[in-house]
Amino acid sequence: MGIKMKLNKKEIIFTSVVGLVTLITLYLLLRLNVLPMKYCIPLIILLIVICGVLIYTQIKNKSTKIGKVLIVLVSILLLFGDYAMYKGNGTLRKISNQKEGYAIVSVIVKSDNEAEDLKGLKGQRLGYSDTGETTYVYRALSDVKKEISDDVSLISYKSMNTFSEDFYDNKVDALLSDESTRATIEDEHPDFSRKTKVIAQFEYKIEEEDLSKNVKVTNVPFNVYITGIDTYGEISTTGRSDVNMIATINPKTKQILLTSIPRDYYIEQTCQGNQKDKLTHTGFFGVGCTLTSVENFFGIELNYYARVNFSSLEKIVNALGGVTISNPHDFSAGGFHFEEGDIQLNGAQALAFSRERYSFVDGDFERGRDQMRVLTAIINKITSPAIITNYSSVLDAIADTFQTNMNEDEIKAIINMQLDDMAGWKIKQISVSGTGGSDWTPANGFNAYVAYPDMDSVHEAVEMMRKIEKNEIIE
Repeated sequence: MGIKMKLNKKEIIFTSVVGLVTLITLYLLLRLNVLPMKYCIPLIILLIVICGVLIYTQIKNKSTKIGKVLIVLVSILLLFGDYAMYKGNGTLRKISNQKEGYAIVSVIVKSDNEAEDLKGLKGQRLGYSDTGETTYVYRALSDVKKEISDDVSLISYKSMNTFSEDFYDNKVDALLSDESTRATIEDEHPDFSRKTKVIAQFEYKIEEEDLSKNVKVTNVPFNVYITGIDTYGEISTTGRSDVNMIATINPKTKQILLTSIPRDYYIEQTCQGNQKDKLTHTGFFGVGCTLTSVENFFGIELNYYARVNFSSLEKIVNALGGVTISNPHDFSAGGFHFEEGDIQLNGAQALAFSRERYSFVDGDFERGRDQMRVLTAIINKITSPAIITNYSSVLDAIADTFQTNMNEDEIKAIINMQLDDMAGWKIKQISVSGTGGSDWTPANGFNAYVAYPDMDSVHEAVEMMRKIEKNEIIE
């Protein structure tokens, strides 16, 4: 049995292919830091051995056909792995580099209005709100004037109620509305979107400053603010912050404390001159406003944020193959019935479960608890071995529907830590409470329902966060 000293053209091609693909895989493993070293080193050795054996089959006198088949199969598998690593790294970079949002201002008319664009408003009356945050409304107003000049009558409103009622009473023909105003109108008129149409829309970029307070996430406790905006589609769109939680994470003790904050909590807001308003309204001004307002109110430091919307929750839960939660109450919402006990939820069900509040005596407070139940189920599924089979679909789900200021290296460090020990996490859920009432809401421009904070519950929550940070075990 001799060894060929000279390879023919086919053998050169096959040995080159398997050698090149193996080198690419080794480079990506080392460059992207996608696996802990205890897995990475044995895998590198295994790949080098396999590549050597396959190349050896091409310089032997026999078994060259079998070797070529094996080279093709191994190369295809490695290329799939390379694609998954590259795609995963790209997704992590994308979600950690989104530092801007978009404010949307729309021109809205009734469905039976003949206008299909701005020019169709000639001779009609356009109303706009001159209360609350008006920065982007004024910018849109300027753009409208540029396009249709003096062909439309502009009517300013200081009262949000009058603004919407005049539209319904046909005293104005069209509305110039940002998303906060639109959401407020829909609270009073649930059929608003169904009975209207948008004939023009303006998008304005909101630059977000870097508010991260970086720590060594695998060794030092840190706080992540989870904010869920009430919109579908692109995560960059601003909207009300309807989900508000603080996740206090201790990587050493493997504990997570989830603290739910009611959306209507009446607190001072940094983006409104420290006037008091509902917490949910901070979302209209961008995530920076939400973070700084909550930091000031609780007297804590929020290291990072995670921002999701309706689309995020549905996609993530579906990508995980559904989640199981322990439901303490029997109720119906969103076209689904949720029985008491352990139940399995798909994406649409998880969203309906998380949004319902009218079925409960505690209203929004119980909704906050349900949101934590869903989030806990997601965390448990993501940190279990089951994530391995759903890895690619989960990345697809979060690519455009999840936003964080945690950088790429920090996210990888957490993933590697979890893969390294596959340890379970102890998750505790608490809520701050309050008392319902009515008060002035600057973003609305009128009195609305608010939740006055129970400061005893706030102090208890902060004390619990401090215990987690001090490595105390919370049962």
